[in-house]
Amino acid sequence: MIKTETQFSYLQYYIHHNARKHGIVKKFQDHDWNSWHELISQKDTFLDRDFIFDYFGCKESFIAFHNDQQLSDKFEALKMEE
Repeated sequence: MIKTETQFSYLQYYIHHNARKHGIVKKFQDHDWNSWHELISQKDTFLDRDFIFDYFGCKESFIAFHNDQQLSDKFEALKMEE
């Protein structure tokens, strides 16, 4: 269960960067099987883009958050609360 905003942010980062972290792709944007492409596209989707983009402030902030390579180290140091 997600209990904090930090956990929610971590989860967004983890979902989109996991394939890169494990060497499946070099850049997270190259992985076809996550929600990244649906979120940033204009195509119809069941995902709630407004909720996600509002959480990060806007679409551009969401993208910038995911492009911040320093977050990987920060999130690695965090433990998800149980």
